[in-house]
Amino acid sequence: MLGLRYPVDVNLHGDATDTLRALLPLLQRKTERSWREGIEQEVAKWWQTLEQRAMAKANPVNPQRVVWEMSPRLPPMPS
Repeated sequence: MLGLRYPVDVNLHGDATDTLRALLPLLQRKTERSWREGIEQEVAKWWQTLEQRAMAKANPVNPQRVVWEMSPRLPPMPS
């Protein structure tokens, strides 16, 4: 049952990729986009935080470092 665990405005059932592709033509681009700069800055700060945590020394190993080093080496997800 969609929406039972988390409240939603509209229940969309289906593969996420297919569902979002079907919705794309219905979206309208906003002309005022200053909100995006704030989000991009916060995301950049979060990536810095993740990197700092991954680089913290640990004995025997920092699991965050393993994931940090492995992530760019993984193949991209199929689309």
